[in-house]
Amino acid sequence: MLNRTITLVVAIATLTSNGLTSLLFAQLPDDTYHLASNFSWYLRFANILSIFGFIGALRVCSPSPLPNINLLTKIHSNMHSA
Repeated sequence: MLNRTITLVVAIATLTSNGLTSLLFAQLPDDTYHLASNFSWYLRFANILSIFGFIGALRVCSPSPLPNINLLTKIHSNMHSA
């Protein structure tokens, strides 16, 4: 449960940081090196990864819609650990 909480916190912090950074770069008055356009592509990619991490952490935290999926997962992991 702690790992999922850490994943959620990191994903939210990354999304917030990337959003604020992209707003900051958009406000640059004279962008001779095209930093805003180049870095915005990186920020979009990083945000997509953060969104997938956030969704993945939420899906793991939520109960499974299938009734026996947790039991099957435990059986499968026990078979491979032996």
